[in-house]
Parts: sequence; C-alpha cells; structure tokens
Amino acid sequence: MQDCFSQGKQIYVAEFPPVNASEIEMAENDFGVNLPDSYKHFLLHYGSGVWCDEPIAHLRELYDLDSDNLEMEGFIVLVQNVRGVGDLIAINPKDTEVVGEKPVYYCSHDPSAI
Repeated sequence: MQDCFSQGKQIYVAEFPPVNASEIEMAENDFGVNLPDSYKHFLLHYGSGVWCDEPIAHLRELYDLDSDNLEMEGFIVLVQNVRGVGDLIAINPKDTEVVGEKPVYYCSHDPSAI
C-alpha cells in the first residue's frame, strides 16, 4: 500500500455514520466473537468508509469465509478488495485475544501468491 500522504489523497472518507455500542454487541453476538477493540473504536468514532483507498467494512457488511476458503474458513472479513485485487484483511475468531485485540491477517485472493 502506498503512502496516502505522499500521493496527496484524502486519508478517510466516511460512507456510514458512527455506530453505537448496541450495534457492535449485536454483530459480536451474531458471529460469536469479540471484535478487535481498535476496529470497534474506529466504528464508534468514525463510522465505516474508505481509508487510504481501502474500504473498511460496516458491521452490516461483515461476513465470515466459508469452507471454500480452506484454512481461512470462519475468518471474519474487516476490509474487502484490498488494492482492488480481491484481497482481504480478516480476523480469525479462534485466535486468542490479547488486551482486546486479535491478530489481523492479510488474505490473498490467490493462495499460491507469496
């Protein structure tokens, strides 16, 4: 990802207004997982939108990957279509939470890519 500052791009463009805590709680209950605190903070204060050309998913846009995604089955997608090539940024609900956070994964649309 190139630096938004050096390209003179707007850093963040809101598409949806901030959410409230009950909306986050409902999404967490639907997925049976605690979303990362940093993601919740972002949605609570800024809403969802596009950050440095990357779409940050609104709670209504979250989905988990199905069995077609092999070892990524069950991952919850937070950012879709990274770099415009179909890559994803996701969390694995099975990962251990450390101080309110979970590891975040960059998932290539091409599993054979390095």
